[in-house]
Amino acid sequence: MTKPTFYYVDAPIGSGKSHALVQYLKTTQNPTTIGTQTNALSVQYEADLSEHWLSAKAIFRPDTENEDAEIESSSKRYKEGCAAKFPILIVNQEVAANCKDHTDSRDLFNDEITSVYERVQIDGLPILQKMVAEFLEPIDDSDSEFVRLRRTKKVMDAAEDGWQDKMLRGADESIKRVFARLSDPDFAVLVNRKDLQNFKWELRGWLALHAITMPTRFAHYRSVTFIGANVKDSLLFLLLRDIVDFVPHPEIVANYHDIRSKADLVRIYAFHEKDHSSTLLAGAGRQTYYDACSDAAAPLIAGQASIFCMNNEKRGERHRWSIPNAVRLSPDPRGSNAFKGINVAVHMAALNEHPDTFGFLDRVFGVRPDQVKTATSWERIYQFIGRVSIRSKDAEEPILIFVSDLGSALFLQEKIGCATPTVLNIGLETVDGAPKKRGPKAAVLSIEERREKERLRKAEQRKKKRITEINASF
Repeated sequence: MTKPTFYYVDAPIGSGKSHALVQYLKTTQNPTTIGTQTNALSVQYEADLSEHWLSAKAIFRPDTENEDAEIESSSKRYKEGCAAKFPILIVNQEVAANCKDHTDSRDLFNDEITSVYERVQIDGLPILQKMVAEFLEPIDDSDSEFVRLRRTKKVMDAAEDGWQDKMLRGADESIKRVFARLSDPDFAVLVNRKDLQNFKWELRGWLALHAITMPTRFAHYRSVTFIGANVKDSLLFLLLRDIVDFVPHPEIVANYHDIRSKADLVRIYAFHEKDHSSTLLAGAGRQTYYDACSDAAAPLIAGQASIFCMNNEKRGERHRWSIPNAVRLSPDPRGSNAFKGINVAVHMAALNEHPDTFGFLDRVFGVRPDQVKTATSWERIYQFIGRVSIRSKDAEEPILIFVSDLGSALFLQEKIGCATPTVLNIGLETVDGAPKKRGPKAAVLSIEERREKERLRKAEQRKKKRITEINASF
């Protein structure tokens, strides 16, 4: 079977990739789709292309306060644009991938690298667990550690209209997402075989599933190109390299500006040496942690305009950031040029993957844990700090970058070529409270290990109860 070819443009932040794409589109007559990850970038592309007298249309669902307003879906409008062979359409990457009508004559350019891996965890199913487990059918009976799940008619029916069922109607969103991925031939869904067996036997109350995006999700276009920084460090490349030929685009080259030219202007600060994680945040208390970061950074920022990011609030939370003149952004504000006049970026979001993700990607795809860390955490931080003036070739003022841990800081230092990062030591020994002792084993068992032990204990109780009931019936 012939491998599909995906082109790529390896473009560091601030290297002018959008400019390079616009210049290329002036030379081609092929209908084109630009896939973006934000509406703001779609609007930006439409304006840039219009300045060059190129016929372009950004398609997205606008924000509206009128809940009764009838708004035609982006997917429908995009499909109509493809049918009409509109010269340049700019849509969300998901919309572009989902539409397979009238796309075989169009060239697809995805601005920023598309995510091709998703971990979905099903848990909290005291009633639905057994029912959901019946949908999860391995494709073989081998003894491999991980197995792909079968796309059965039962799964497809459930994904299409099974939510009308009285039992499934109240299912958690994670279950619906699993069924959607499992019913779609553009995804491969894998699971640890032993975990699946224990889930079906109700010996564990949760199950992790791993969804991989297959090349067919994009290959229905005439050509496919991904434009982004450090392409060969991405999971797109690392997971699909054996089944896709990745080739540099023969005509598009982004060489407008390299951020290493700003090395002398950049100062990087790490709030602590310890690796940042969701567990660390939970142990410290999110607001307590953010306040400690604010106290350390405020004297250095000295009132300058800045951007910052945190993890999303959980229900009932409202995080505060006490440094003035600061704009909060998503941890993934890809493609935006709106803040290139700002010289300060503060990144505090924990982006660590679940531990079983590292094991899955290592044992199934041969992707080392350090490669996963780079692709899923450090590259995202790199993109975030690239929103400020470091991306501008005209920047002349000092640029301050604050990140949570020393590992992230050293990664950025390597990319930028600046001076050694400074560790601010916000005092995690006081912020991160000591774990409570729960008997002699509390000091050696992790939180996840203790939870798993408790789940297995309860499962064993249920199993003994069922056996007692069966024996009593005879």
